[in-house]
Amino acid sequence: MDKSGCCVVQGAVSYAKIYGEAELLDHLCARIVSNALNLSEHPFGNYVVQYVIELRMEAVNGRIVNRLIGNHVGLSMSKYGSNVVEKCLRICGDKEKAV
Repeated sequence: MDKSGCCVVQGAVSYAKIYGEAELLDHLCARIVSNALNLSEHPFGNYVVQYVIELRMEAVNGRIVNRLIGNHVGLSMSKYGSNVVEKCLRICGDKEKAV
């Protein structure tokens, strides 16, 4: 979860999406979703979560939002987590926003 690692993960997600590597993309997104709360609170990890949200993969975004349920207030008051909450509010659909 350092700056370089987060850049590598973003690059891997981008590669998998652009080149249709569905299995790799699913694996990377599953790991990001399972660690979404910790990543959202981290100085560099929050950029990974925001990046995935920006890809507008509805199912993945829904799983990210579900992982953050019950933590929105705390994240909103966090320097890094607030960026993730804001990104969710801007990009996620009405279904995810209602959660």
